Amino acid sequence: MELHTAQMDRLPQIEALFQAVNAQMEREGIAIWDDIYPAVAFPEDIRQKRLYVLTQGPELLGAFALCPWTLEGSGMGWAEPDEPACCLERLAVRVDRRGEGLGAAALEHAAKLAREQGARYLRLLVADFNAPAIGLYEKCGFRRVEGIYKLEIDGSLIMQEYGFERKL
Repeated sequence: MELHTAQMDRLPQIEALFQAVNAQMEREGIAIWDDIYPAVAFPEDIRQKRLYVLTQGPELLGAFALCPWTLEGSGMGWAEPDEPACCLERLAVRVDRRGEGLGAAALEHAAKLAREQGARYLRLLVADFNAPAIGLYEKCGFRRVEGIYKLEIDGSLIMQEYGFERKL
């Protein structure tokens, strides 16, 4: 398994990966993503060189964005809020390869990249009802922090998210 910075020529594969993950989440009653998000973020993620893909030969196995941490004033109970951190966003792995450790591998790659970028923590937010993702993060050494981040969507819907962090 190899990690690469995503390139624009991979965009159709990346979008197909996330569409499959979104369809699987909908079947499981986890309505977080849609036809707009996260796909709308991919071109800028690629331009900013913050979208990474896991591959095996030509096969795309997963993808994630590693972004600068921007929620310092979020009211979450981060262990050391002033320490440098990176934020993991938009993590997805192939649904037909679930249970093969791809999510854990992606998290290890993200942690290594964050360390190389000078971060002391890898942080993320996850919807409070996304039990499969929460289980993965806990299994991979992430600690849930105190507090709930409330994300307003379209002025009428508020999604509650838990914060998780892993010291690097």
